[in-house]
Amino acid sequence: MDSDLIPADLRGLAPGKAVRRVSLLRHAEKEGREQPTRLSSTGRLRAFALPYLLQDLSRRDGWPWAPDCLIAARDTSRSQRPSLTLVHLAHRLGLPVHQCRTPGEAVTRLFGPDPPPDWRHAVVVWRHTRLLAVARALGAPPDALPDQWPAELYDRIVLLDYDARGRLVRVRCLLADDELELAGPEQSTVIDCSAEQRVASGPSPPR
Repeated sequence: MDSDLIPADLRGLAPGKAVRRVSLLRHAEKEGREQPTRLSSTGRLRAFALPYLLQDLSRRDGWPWAPDCLIAARDTSRSQRPSLTLVHLAHRLGLPVHQCRTPGEAVTRLFGPDPPPDWRHAVVVWRHTRLLAVARALGAPPDALPDQWPAELYDRIVLLDYDARGRLVRVRCLLADDELELAGPEQSTVIDCSAEQRVASGPSPPR
């Protein structure tokens, strides 16, 4: 490994250790017919939850860096959904959303050729018809990816980890909704509010 390509705080890592990550995902759910270019109420909730989802996945995965680069498929007259999915995350982090027209543009934005990239965790949001093309452009081998990205699927995330030379060292596909469910407590405290109400409205105890 060339030490001049490795940030000072990472130079003790073993060769092949991932030092950069791309979280690749689809835009959130669509609006109804009344606003066909934007997000639905469900989509806005998913976009609002994105910072917490990424934080939780990173924590459980041992990934120490928050997103510091945001990329979306370019807005069109038919859809602004990729950039809208990143708006809340961008506000939380104080980052711009870079819009790219093609998978190749996104790769150039991330990997140069010059200067060497200064990001650690990039989040890339695209439309489902080109998502797998973006993953392949980022170096993911076909056998590490699903055969298709169904039109109704919104919670799949592809994680691509790179070493300091920009070589892909790991690819994983996961379903975010399932991951969040697995991360929840095994047993929750459930309170029957109707029973509490009956107690509260019952006769006063004798004095």
